[in-house]
Amino acid sequence: MKAVIVEIKDKFAAALTDNGCIVKISNKNYVIGQVINMNETKTAAKKITMRAAAIAAAVVLTLGLSSGLYAYFTPYSYVSMDVNPSIEYTLNIFGRTLSVNAVNDDGKEILQEVNLKDLNNKTIDEAIKLTLGEIEKAGYFNSDIQGGIVIATSGKNHDKAEELADTLGEIVRAQCKEHKINVKVETLVANQKMMEEAKALGVTPGKLRLVQELQEEYTGTEPFDAALWLTMPVSKIMAEAERLDDLEDATEDQKDALLDAAEDQKDAEKDAAEKVAETQEKAADKEKEAAQKAQDATEQAEDDKKEAAEKQNDANEQVNDATENNNDANEVEDVEVEEVEVAEPDNDVDTD
Repeated sequence: MKAVIVEIKDKFAAALTDNGCIVKISNKNYVIGQVINMNETKTAAKKITMRAAAIAAAVVLTLGLSSGLYAYFTPYSYVSMDVNPSIEYTLNIFGRTLSVNAVNDDGKEILQEVNLKDLNNKTIDEAIKLTLGEIEKAGYFNSDIQGGIVIATSGKNHDKAEELADTLGEIVRAQCKEHKINVKVETLVANQKMMEEAKALGVTPGKLRLVQELQEEYTGTEPFDAALWLTMPVSKIMAEAERLDDLEDATEDQKDALLDAAEDQKDAEKDAAEKVAETQEKAADKEKEAAQKAQDATEQAEDDKKEAAEKQNDANEQVNDATENNNDANEVEDVEVEEVEVAEPDNDVDTD
């Protein structure tokens, strides 16, 4: 539990706790206005009743506003919740509600049903739960269409505001899940400029940011009517934003499909060109091969012709030789044989 030092006297200090009580604790060199964690103090604290706390606060205010008590009642951060009822909570440094205000007529009707005393000085967690329960009772989530809730936070410390937004978002989601409420919950952190702009327009920073985002996505031909959309329920704004997102996604998908088709066409043409080139190359190779075969056949024919000519020459030579031999033989037959006279034996030869 946190507390803020509101008074210091000798060895003791008075601390105003985050639940509105004033306790007496040992003074550990505290200074007025210092925020402490009560869990860390080991000294027994004397609790003063809420009535006494109120009297003490009045006394302090009368004497000149103690800086510690001033810190407790000083706005530290802001939270807004939009369904169509738009409600804003002002918190102190402890995260307790200092005030709750309706931002539109639907919000006023809801707060008329809520006892504001039950919200004042409550933690923002408790205040959000009570308000959301009243909104549910009023029938804002009875439609079959998905509902919408946007939680916006703002404060001097951006990191703490962001942490608070995340925490409240989880709390609201858990409560909706428990009550079986079909709802989309969004959270955001608003800066000072957005706070001032929303206040000037009479809306919450959360709804203003939703409409600004919708306007950024809008692609229609007619001028965007921001003032009209600021009067719409959060669920309708979210639904339109989702429709535009789906339309943008479809357009992107179509562009991607066209690009893919163009790439496929390009690849197909490239493949076809490569196949044509490959076919032409094969045809050229075959043509070259056929030309080579024709050349080889021509050369072979020339060789065969030459060989045949040589054989013919050889045959002619053989014929010539045979003719010459025949002529020679004929010449021999035509030679005249000279007659040789052979002497007859002499019978008178002396045989003795």
